[in-house]
Amino acid sequence: MHELGVLMQALKRVQQEAVKKGIKEVKYIGLEIGEVSGYVGAYFMKLHPMARDMFPALKVSELRLYSIPGNGLRIREIAY
Repeated sequence: MHELGVLMQALKRVQQEAVKKGIKEVKYIGLEIGEVSGYVGAYFMKLHPMARDMFPALKVSELRLYSIPGNGLRIREIAY
């Protein structure tokens, strides 16, 4: 299950941006996941509540997933 490592890296980047901008709380994070990337969206959703607890600004954040063509994965949006 490589989704945990990928999710942790994405959340780490969001936390770093929040700190840099002086944001105390992130409402939600949108991730784009390629349809043929091999990532399982359900795993990201299941792991997010546990993983977000490791990042102070993300403790109440919601995860939103968006399916896109191809095999990429990227942060689409962050709501503060």
